[in-house]
Amino acid sequence: MSSDLNETQVDPQKLSSALQRGKIFLIVGPRAIGKSTLVSHLSRKNRNLLPTQKITTRPQRSSNNLSEIISVTENEFEDFESSRRFFITRYVDNVKYGLTGESFSRENEYIKHIAITGLHETARALLDTNPKIPTIFLDLPENEIINRLISRNKIDKANPKSTFNQECDRIHSHMRACRELYGRVSQHGRAIILNNTQDVTSHGYAKNIERCMEFIDTHSTVFN
Repeated sequence: MSSDLNETQVDPQKLSSALQRGKIFLIVGPRAIGKSTLVSHLSRKNRNLLPTQKITTRPQRSSNNLSEIISVTENEFEDFESSRRFFITRYVDNVKYGLTGESFSRENEYIKHIAITGLHETARALLDTNPKIPTIFLDLPENEIINRLISRNKIDKANPKSTFNQECDRIHSHMRACRELYGRVSQHGRAIILNNTQDVTSHGYAKNIERCMEFIDTHSTVFN
């Protein structure tokens, strides 16, 4: 498969095998919206909740043990892929991403819930395979997401205007796709949407955490 194509593939058999001992749910939203922060809070509430492990050929500025993002070389990624260790792969703009169940398939470890975080492309691919996967969508005004990315030096306002506008357009496109996907999944009664405008230490955010815990306890499902 050419890595310059925007393409996502799911291996249902590999996913089913990897997740046979746990229940899964999705956390969906663009970068900088707070997916990892949400998983962090949920993990503190539920010690038997584990995130998926993400392998990418994109260099990472810092290690993120929570979401287990691991940067590898092109050759290392191909080794993972050839041994069929990924249950979902994504190729976009010459960057490769793969999710593996290894982080939650360890022997003698009790697993209650498994969090899969990703953009709408990842969620759509998984939901096409099984439309009943419970899904938590994070929503924010696009301008707030852009300001977060600027503050984290993920978007540089000093870039040429055309480049900056292109990045902003991408955020708007991601949010439109997420909201469209939410409308589709909510028809199954297995989706909630959180407006993550509250500070992570605020009472409002704590309520969101409790709402998420109740949702995943009620709806999480074994993938089959």
